Amino acid sequence: MYLFHEIEKFTKLIIKMRETLVTLQDAIKGIALMSAELDQMFSCFLVNKVPNNWLKLSFLSLKPLGSWFDDLIQRVA
Repeated sequence: MYLFHEIEKFTKLIIKMRETLVTLQDAIKGIALMSAELDQMFSCFLVNKVPNNWLKLSFLSLKPLGSWFDDLIQRVA
């Protein structure tokens, strides 16, 4: 049961990450509007911080973005 919960949690996180990264990319290109959420996300990337919209779905961590992402890859694997 615990494993199913973890798989579901990481699936939701990865879906959110993909959606927001694609939308942010479109906003940077000028194809989509830059929302407040995307602007906050972009600002977090500039200072190597995990965006709040990802942290809401993520595991608890105080690591900077690079280390957090490495940890995410290991957890999913």
